[in-house]
Amino acid sequence: MLLFIYFNPIIGPDILYSVPQHIEDIISEDDIAQIKRLMDAATPGFFTHAFSNELNTANYFFMLPSAWARGKQEMAMITKIIEEESPNLSAYETEFKKFIQIIKERKMIYKALYINNPPLNYEAEINEEFDFLTNNILELSEFFEITQAQTHGIILPFKDLRRKKSLALPQNILRDLEVFLEKRKNFFIVFQKRKENFKIDIMPYEKKQVLKISVIFNGSLSPDTLKRISVVFQEMGLPFLYTSGICQQKGQCIYEGYFNPLDKTDFSETKAKLEEINNVEEIKIVHISLT
Repeated sequence: MLLFIYFNPIIGPDILYSVPQHIEDIISEDDIAQIKRLMDAATPGFFTHAFSNELNTANYFFMLPSAWARGKQEMAMITKIIEEESPNLSAYETEFKKFIQIIKERKMIYKALYINNPPLNYEAEINEEFDFLTNNILELSEFFEITQAQTHGIILPFKDLRRKKSLALPQNILRDLEVFLEKRKNFFIVFQKRKENFKIDIMPYEKKQVLKISVIFNGSLSPDTLKRISVVFQEMGLPFLYTSGICQQKGQCIYEGYFNPLDKTDFSETKAKLEEINNVEEIKIVHISLT
């Protein structure tokens, strides 16, 4: 999560732009207020701040020359909410400096800070500078998305898992899930057994129903058979969510697919078409509802 904060002469430090947008839907108003208040005591340069175990930031405070500001300088700060356990702060500082250098080379960039209260007859210029600024913020955000850790590992005693019957997610994973969720309200979760391991997939999902279709075969699964299954699934015209792939179990092949059923409730035709395929032994159709 990335924030561009500036000093508004009327209300004080304020967020001009954030990635993702609507940051207030992800972190609390109190946390946002604390981050903005960092500007009150900041001096130009890079610094970090730990508000709590869950909220840490890397920041770069700087000044922008401005023909419109009272002191001919605008105060601004770029802030990254640290989500990694071991962040590369040197890389943070380097990328912040590159970003600031790029926008400072734009002589009229200060006008972007007036996007929410544009002076009369300057709207077009302000919009142009704001677009330039936000595009560079997005590019900086993409750098952090690439460099930050993409996996997270923990070790848990099974006795605790069995006793609690729940799996606690680390705080940074919860923050990532909130970002992915956007306007959707639910997550679709798939648990898949793979020999001696279990795999868990978590996907943002807006509906309250999921359709699961299991196709069970005798013997091996030929490429032609797999193609025929794919054709039947395509003919349903339903958004595809997940497939287990081909699982071999005791001489049988099992192919499972999950779909968004939309408003459709009758899948008897789909079942009949799948049963016509060679070596198909059984078709199972299950409706999964929001718990």
